[in-house]
Amino acid sequence: MGGRVDTVRMRVYPGLADELRRVGLPTRHRPGRVILRQGEPAAQVLLVETGRVTVVRTGADGTRLLLALRGPGHLAGEAAAVEGGTCTDSVIAVDACVTFAVGVGTFRGLLRRPRLAEMFDHYLTGNAQATAALTAELSGLPVREKVARTLLHLHRAADPPAGVTATVPLTSVELAHALAMARSSLTATLAGLRRQGVVDLVGGRLVVVDTKRLAVAAGIAPA
Repeated sequence: MGGRVDTVRMRVYPGLADELRRVGLPTRHRPGRVILRQGEPAAQVLLVETGRVTVVRTGADGTRLLLALRGPGHLAGEAAAVEGGTCTDSVIAVDACVTFAVGVGTFRGLLRRPRLAEMFDHYLTGNAQATAALTAELSGLPVREKVARTLLHLHRAADPPAGVTATVPLTSVELAHALAMARSSLTATLAGLRRQGVVDLVGGRLVVVDTKRLAVAAGIAPA
């Protein structure tokens, strides 16, 4: 599943989100906490209220593949809850975040209500369309634009207040894999963006510093 990261996601419709908050258990998570673990029984669906989580899958060889980044108003664990069985992926807190946890049985019960089921279906369809659009958008771009545009999407997915920097929740290895490019090419591109004051390393983590310059580097804003 290399070549893309699901970052452009349609948020849950307010009516469904309100129901999930009503029946869900609000829980705070520290950065790095595994909230849902791959291989364990699918027991709950998460509504992300604040912060961000990543969805990752670990291969038989121990390689971790980043599948998605979920921010406020998004769901995690919904596919396993609907399909039943075990969690096919792990959900890990990137920031200090708050989620509403809804038991699988309760979630399925909500989906027996036609209006909520329709909202959920629209959510899934919208996400699939947005992911396809992002894949098409990135295909064929020069390396610098592809990296910059991906970082811009990741920054927007964090939904930070105006003027606030946002940590990029990927290692260079994960980002290179997600973009299907050599790590050396990614490293050189990030070094150039750092020299221009677009991104920086803070505490060993990559952060977006200047979104306007990043948009220029991404080829979607005038220089």
